[in-house]
Amino acid sequence: MGMHFRHHRSPTQAPAAAPSPSAAQCSVAGTIALEVSMAKKQRIPHKFLPWIDARKKFRLSNAHIQMARELGLSPKRFGDYADTTDQPWKVPLPQFIENQYEKQFGKERPDVVMSIEEIAAAHVAKRAQRKAEKLKARQNESPQDLPPNSLD
Repeated sequence: MGMHFRHHRSPTQAPAAAPSPSAAQCSVAGTIALEVSMAKKQRIPHKFLPWIDARKKFRLSNAHIQMARELGLSPKRFGDYADTTDQPWKVPLPQFIENQYEKQFGKERPDVVMSIEEIAAAHVAKRAQRKAEKLKARQNESPQDLPPNSLD
């Protein structure tokens, strides 16, 4: 006996078109969509991405991520630190980070807490500034300063 599918459409049928919005909705939605698409997405260097993933996966605050970075912990090992199901004697990851931070630095939290995105933006800005200074120094360098063989 063959199987029958009720809502099967043949390959020749086109999908049903969505209802078109009114002109007022188009102008407002178009403006919002244009503003969203015009906003430049900030580039985050690859070395910060594991920290962002760990913050989401383990539901950590920006302060916990900053403390873990200052302690030199690896975000790849957070699963080992947070394994409280198989090893119930372990404290939860946020308390583990807080305890280690207090033991090493003698204070509960960092003085200034920055999100990983802010740290990444500062890193990118600093690199861009260094690159601009290096380019400026090369442009200011005159041909007399160079050794004679470097002009070839």
